[in-house]
Amino acid sequence: PSVTVRGWLVGFRPYVVRHSMEAEEAFREALQHAHQRIADLEEELQLQKQQCLTLQDAHVDQDQQHRVQLQQMQEEMDGYLLALSSKQQMEAALHEERERMHFKAEALQDDLLKQTSLRESAQEECQLAQQLSQDLSEKMTALQLELQE
Repeated sequence: PSVTVRGWLVGFRPYVVRHSMEAEEAFREALQHAHQRIADLEEELQLQKQQCLTLQDAHVDQDQQHRVQLQQMQEEMDGYLLALSSKQQMEAALHEERERMHFKAEALQDDLLKQTSLRESAQEECQLAQQLSQDLSEKMTALQLELQE
């Protein structure tokens, strides 16, 4: 019986070695794929962060332009009021100017609301990108722990 068991073990060894090598190769391929996926996710995250920063910069610039426009409109209105000589002319011009400014103010208010909404969307996207970064970091840590095991 011991000769039979010994012979069986000797015949079994190449099978074990071959399957161990196949498992090791499969593990290497999985590890390489995981590293590539991590690199891809990091690159995508950097692109998203850059897009968020670009959007924020654009919103800040547009907000500044709207403030300048509002200041110019105020100065223009002040100039019109000083230029009018008679009370009737001043009242008529003031009435027309108020209507025009009211429409402009409504349009600018609408633009400011849109910009605020876009800025909030950009901030949400940045928060999402930060969450993705944190998730990726946690996944990378977990993967490294698995690889160490």
